[in-house]
Amino acid sequence: MVEITPCDVFIHVKGYSRAGVTHVDIESPVLNIRSRGGTYAYIYGISRGFRVVPKVKIAAGTLAIKELVIRWEGPPFLKPGESSIAFLGFKVGGIYIGFKKELISKLEKYCKEKGVLPQ
Repeated sequence: MVEITPCDVFIHVKGYSRAGVTHVDIESPVLNIRSRGGTYAYIYGISRGFRVVPKVKIAAGTLAIKELVIRWEGPPFLKPGESSIAFLGFKVGGIYIGFKKELISKLEKYCKEKGVLPQ
């Protein structure tokens, strides 16, 4: 297992920072993936975060990413053992994860509680 540090995890709320839909960004120089586009991934709930398993291996420099474990203080939108499918997109300096509507609703509810309203 490789720990990706530094690493920043953000919830980008629809209407802010040019976000067309609410999603999660994971930014790190280690995750500088050269290809464009993305792939689908399985998302699994774990305690204090979630696990991302792409349907294909992702090359990030000399790393081959088979799985990401995201530990965060955000909302527990998937309970441990629950799963979903999401889109894993590639961008300069990181990745973004687009979730299904029911998970987006949970993220947006959390953001509303923190005073950030989707637009």
